[in-house]
Amino acid sequence: MSIFKKVLPYTFAIGLSVILSGCGSDSGSNFTNNSDDNNKEVQTGNGEYVDSPIKGVNYSCGVKNGITDENGSFIFEVNKNCSFKLGNVVIREVNSSDLYDGKKIIENNISVAILLQSLDYDGNTSNGIDIRENVIQLIENNLTDVLDNTSKIADIISDINNSDPNFYGHEINETEAKKHLKENMIKIAKELLENNKTFYTVYDDLNKYDDKNQTKEFWEVNCSVENDGNISIDGNSSNNGDLNITITYDEDNYFEDFKDYIKVIDTNDSDENITYRLYKNESEANEYLGIKNNEDNDEDNDEDNDSDESEEENM
Repeated sequence: MSIFKKVLPYTFAIGLSVILSGCGSDSGSNFTNNSDDNNKEVQTGNGEYVDSPIKGVNYSCGVKNGITDENGSFIFEVNKNCSFKLGNVVIREVNSSDLYDGKKIIENNISVAILLQSLDYDGNTSNGIDIRENVIQLIENNLTDVLDNTSKIADIISDINNSDPNFYGHEINETEAKKHLKENMIKIAKELLENNKTFYTVYDDLNKYDDKNQTKEFWEVNCSVENDGNISIDGNSSNNGDLNITITYDEDNYFEDFKDYIKVIDTNDSDENITYRLYKNESEANEYLGIKNNEDNDEDNDEDNDSDESEEENM
């Protein structure tokens, strides 16, 4: 599995913001302090830019700049936005609030995915996407905006073939790009959710507890991901009984990964779509429930005070 907000069009929801911790266990902070050019200490984290892992993309994340490696790895400055480019062509921008150490940025914009998959040097995206420097130079000469890539990919590939006989990239169509992206989204979902991990699950909108006459508490659940991408979530809570739902694979609304939880949408409910937060730690789930409970209590108290003041004025 962002997630759902994306800078470029045709994006999948989800997200993940994502990226990644185990289902029910926090990987912990892995932030490091580095010095920038002015010898100031800056806090940094590590992330990965993926469809398959994407190598050769320029990134700029605060004072941290570089090129993604064979794992799609990049370093970001904490509380700074990230920009990813092929030469001078921006292909992705990520807000600082969506970044945490270990985050996977999933490139699920179809226009960008088509471009990246088409320009993979060996033409085999299953082993990663490798964008070489000579390819980027041709992109800079032929492309100014990723949105106009569809009509120019064939010309770019032809120019690369004329100058580099070892290039095996080929034009990828939308159906092929979506198929490849789905395969990798399912792979990431399995990494996030399976291996006997536990989630502490709550409604994203806690008013749902009142709507359904339920106690505000989490369900302790385990997850499994089928080969077709459907996610099964099964567990129980002390007062609300069992939770058994299936998240159907949806290219627009699958999952979105955040630092403390993963957000999923159940589109199979007979009455409405219901969004859940699958927290990776019990304490985080309880904190969310507690904060919301306090907010609800404050609202109730305000309403009681307003009612008392109204009664006094009428006496």
